[in-house]
Amino acid sequence: MSVTTLHSASKTSTATRPGRGPGAPVRVPDYSSQVDPRLTHLLRLSLDLQLDAMLFMLGAAATHDDAPSPEDGAEHVIDLDAPASAGESSDELPLPWRRWMTEDLELSRCLASTAATIGLALPPTLGRAGRHKDSHQVTDDLIARYEFMANLLGDLLERAAATTPRSLLEPVAESLERIRARLEELRASVALDTVSLGAAAPA
Repeated sequence: MSVTTLHSASKTSTATRPGRGPGAPVRVPDYSSQVDPRLTHLLRLSLDLQLDAMLFMLGAAATHDDAPSPEDGAEHVIDLDAPASAGESSDELPLPWRRWMTEDLELSRCLASTAATIGLALPPTLGRAGRHKDSHQVTDDLIARYEFMANLLGDLLERAAATTPRSLLEPVAESLERIRARLEELRASVALDTVSLGAAAPA
């Protein structure tokens, strides 16, 4: 399975939130009364449009990206600082679909984070995570979803193995491998949080 690495020379900043232990909910100030309603409307509209653009970019990356896939086991580096290549015509312009898709994901996260901070209602799927009282519930929700996806893809591969060209099934098999790896990480996180909470409990 290939490994994708994101590389950027840009500096990033991380906001720390004191008092946040394993499973603790994230508490942020409520700025809803301090922000002009017209601005919150524009922010929510921008978030909706960005999510739509991100999905559109995902479709473009899936159908128009001619960049060769890395060999099995090779590392695929996405340089976030590399500009789009210049060309004399659109036919000669190799657009960096994967990098744009990665940047769109971060842009969507930033807009959603800002919207949540000022108390703005998020789109249904994004807002579901905010309704959980702590990270344990978020993790449990994700585990349930990835388990369902793993079962579906495993069943698909089993049923299609005898009749479908292997070249078509390889991306599905790689997706299943990634999903199982994500499940292992999520379950390990739950186990670690459980141990940490047990150690922190008063005797």
